[in-house]
Amino acid sequence: MLNQTINLARVTFKGGVRTKVFITLLVLSVIAFLVIIPSFASFSMRQTREVATSLSLSLISFVLLVLALFLGIQLIYKDIEQRITHFVLSQPISRESYILGKFTGLSLIILLSSLILAVFSTITLVVADRLYTADLPIRWGNYFTAVTMEGIKTLVIAAFVILFSSFSTNVFLPLFGTIGVYIVGNTSQSIYDYIQSAYGEKLPYVTVLVSKIAYYIFPNLTLYDYKFYAIYNLDVSSRSVFIAIVYGVLYMAIILSISILVFRRREML
Repeated sequence: MLNQTINLARVTFKGGVRTKVFITLLVLSVIAFLVIIPSFASFSMRQTREVATSLSLSLISFVLLVLALFLGIQLIYKDIEQRITHFVLSQPISRESYILGKFTGLSLIILLSSLILAVFSTITLVVADRLYTADLPIRWGNYFTAVTMEGIKTLVIAAFVILFSSFSTNVFLPLFGTIGVYIVGNTSQSIYDYIQSAYGEKLPYVTVLVSKIAYYIFPNLTLYDYKFYAIYNLDVSSRSVFIAIVYGVLYMAIILSISILVFRRREML
C-alpha cells in the first residue's frame, strides 16, 4: 500500500506542476511580487515594508487556495469524469492508496508553491525595506512562520477538496463546498466570541446553536493567521504554532479517513 501511495503521489505531483493552472498562477505571482507589490507599497512612504508584507502574505494565501481548489478538483473529480480513475483502479491499487496518493501529491504541489512564493516574496520585502527603512528590522522568523501556517491551512482545505470530490457527481459541490468551509473556518471564531459575549444573549437560540455547531465541526482556520505577527514584529508563541500544526494534522487525518470510507462505497459507472 505504501508503494502504491508513493507512486500515485509522484505521478500526481509531476502532472500537477505541468498544468496551465499551476504555471500561470506562479508566473503571475512572480510578476506581482517583483513589480506590482513594490509599486503599491511605495505609495505608503512610512509603512512600505508593512504594506508589502501584508500584500505578500495575502497573495500567497490566495494563490495557494486557488491551487488547492482547482488542482484538487482536477485530481479526483475530473479523473473520474474522464474515466482515468477507472483505469487506475483496474490496476492492483486500492482505493485507500488512491485517495492518499492524490492528497500527498497535491500536498507536495502546495508545499513547493509555498516555497517558491516565499522566495520571491522575500525579494519583495528586501526591496521594500530598501525603499524606506523601518524603525524595526525584519523578523524573518515571523514571516516564514506566517508563510508556513498559510501552507498548513491550505493543506486542511485541500483535504476538504478531496472529501467533496470523492463522492460528488458534479464540479459545483467540491468548488462551492470547499469555499463554504473556507469562509466558515475563517469566521467561526469571531462569531463564537460574539455569541459568548453579553451581546450574544440577545440572539435567537437557533442562531446560537447553529453557530456553536459550526464552530466545533468546521476547522478553525484563524489558528493559522500570523499576518499580524509578521507585519508588526510581535513575539510568536512556539506553543500556539505547535498546537496549530497538531490540530491541522489531526483534522486532515479525520477528513481523509472519511474520504476513504466514502470513496470505498462509490460505484464507478
